[in-house]
This record gives sequence, C-alpha cells and structure tokens, in this order.
Amino acid sequence: MLLNKSHGNGAAWRTHRCLKHVESHSLSRGVPDDYTKADRSMQAGGRVTRRAVAFDNIFVWQVVMIFTETKLKGAFIIDIERREDSRGFFARAFCQNEFKAHGLKPTIAQANLASNIKKGTLRGMHFQYPPAAETKLVRCTRGAILDIIVDLRPESSTYLQHVAVELNEDNQRALYVPERFAHGYQVLRDKTDTSYQVGEFYTPEAEGGLMYNDPRLKLSWPLPVSIISEKDEKFAPLDRIEPELKRKMTVAVSEFA
Repeated sequence: MLLNKSHGNGAAWRTHRCLKHVESHSLSRGVPDDYTKADRSMQAGGRVTRRAVAFDNIFVWQVVMIFTETKLKGAFIIDIERREDSRGFFARAFCQNEFKAHGLKPTIAQANLASNIKKGTLRGMHFQYPPAAETKLVRCTRGAILDIIVDLRPESSTYLQHVAVELNEDNQRALYVPERFAHGYQVLRDKTDTSYQVGEFYTPEAEGGLMYNDPRLKLSWPLPVSIISEKDEKFAPLDRIEPELKRKMTVAVSEFA
C-alpha cells in the first residue's frame, strides 16, 4: 500500500514496506498530529511500534504490531495490524526485533497446537518452575477462548493477581505470558483451536499446576466446565503447595533483571 499525504511544510508522508534499516519511534516522535490522534484512538491506550526513517523531507513509517501491557508487569496483549485487500489480509504475528524492543523474550523453543471439540472445555492452570520456566505466546486460530494468567512471582507487587483476555478467530489477538506465570483457558465455542509458542522445552519434572477453581485465586470462568483432564482436576489447593511454590519460584535478581 502506498499512501501520500501533503502537510504544511510540503513534505509527503508515505506508508509502505521499507527494506532499509530503520529505528523504532513512539507515537509522539516524528509522526503527524492527525495520524497520532487516529492511532491513539485505535489502540485504546496501547503502545504502537512504528518503524520510521527520513530521506530528505520524506518520512517512511509502518505500524507492524501493537503491544499493550496489562496490569501484570511483563504480560502483554499483542494485536496485529491488518493490511487488507481483495484477497483478505496480511499481518505480522511475531518478530524477534519487536519483542526485544518491548523487553520480551524472543526465544521460541517449541510450538504447540491444541484442538478443543466442545465449548466449556477447560485447560489449566499450568506452569513450569525455574530453571525451566517458560514464556508463552498464545493465540486462538479458530473459535474463541477466555485466557487467564496468574502472576506467581513471589517478589511481584501483583503476586497471585490475574488477567483474563478473550482471544478469538476474529480479533486474532495474542497474549504474551512471561516466565513464572500460571496459564489456562476455557473454550467459548465448539471446535476451537489454539496455538502456543513457548520459550522453553517441555520439562515434565519441572511441571506444576494450580486448581482452576482455587478459592484464593477467585478466577471467574464464563461457562460451566464441560470437560477437564483428570490431571488438571487433581491439582492441589494453593494453601497446601504455596510454601514450595514460593521457594521454587524465587530466583536471584540477576536471573530476571
């Protein structure tokens, strides 16, 4: 797509794919006011990563991914920017450079798919202990889920707090889950598929879990649970495992600084 717009100084602003090296700009740097206002409205408080470079009086810029940090530090909702035409749309769903720029771990050790036949199905709440703690980038590719993450970092001011985000095939939204978080979701539609890109290899001996209905977590699931695995149903109450959880989830500052 090529868009030219004339501004007061006579410079043309163009949006197109730039193959040259570019640097990241925030909304407040080097972007015309009318574009800034529109994008601020679009992202509803999120932060847009722009790539911009000036050639003479022409600025070339492109929005590629939209990162919105949740109340849980390091956990992000990631929206795509669709480039639409008669064929449909094209969008960037992952970029190591964009992740690094936002302080996120860009490693993908494994990529997993899950298929869920019946709405109400519940998976969770899963995590791995350090040194095998894993990041997750979760997306719903068909159907819809309510995705919930819980902060298990003992040193965090939001320890045991949670965030719930709907991911569905329409919004194509992803949730970035940092290390030392519990993760789970409930399926909102029949025949729902999800994908996970994880930052650490599956390590059974480091695996842990929390009860999806633990009274201390106060997680609100929108539907009655129709299907849950025997393993997930048998996770111990937080009151019983918390001393061990805190001990294993406590890491040296240098490990997560």
